[in-house]
Amino acid sequence: MVLDEEPQRAFEVPGRMGPIALATLGMAGHPEGAALETNQMIKHEPSDRTDVDRIAVGVEIVVGLGAVGGGALMMLAPDGHLLGMTTSQLSSTPFGDYVLPGIGLFTAIGLGMLLVATATLYRDRRAPLGALAVGCALIAMEVYEVIAIPFSVLQPVMFAAGLLIATWGIFNVASHHRSSWRNDVRG
Repeated sequence: MVLDEEPQRAFEVPGRMGPIALATLGMAGHPEGAALETNQMIKHEPSDRTDVDRIAVGVEIVVGLGAVGGGALMMLAPDGHLLGMTTSQLSSTPFGDYVLPGIGLFTAIGLGMLLVATATLYRDRRAPLGALAVGCALIAMEVYEVIAIPFSVLQPVMFAAGLLIATWGIFNVASHHRSSWRNDVRG
């Protein structure tokens, strides 16, 4: 963080701050953190996230929350009545009820998407690989659904969401490897 007297991309620090406020700002243990006085500013660097990054995170959050909710409802009502489904829709699958599909939807897709979205927001270097994994899992699940259960409008929509997330992951994994290779060659 850069201390600055100008108010551009900054916020005013009101008086002296305690250790919790300093830790929240990521300044705990910094000598300048202890000396911050009124009217000093903390400048934040502009984000290097692209619109595509923001869209991918948004899709991950929406799909993740929907999958957590849908998976929970499947586990709560294994006969599918809470989602307007019946077990007869599972006749061409190995499942007798919605418990196992609910567990899979809740954990692999729901929690997986939310974990990847969080990792992306925190700029974890493993986020693109996670996005590739959960995107491919969603694509595989939708392909299986198209084959095994009656058609639903959500199937192509979720397939497209999985494709977007997996593609974002592929491009970011490739981008990371290209920049690492360039740094190794130059270094």
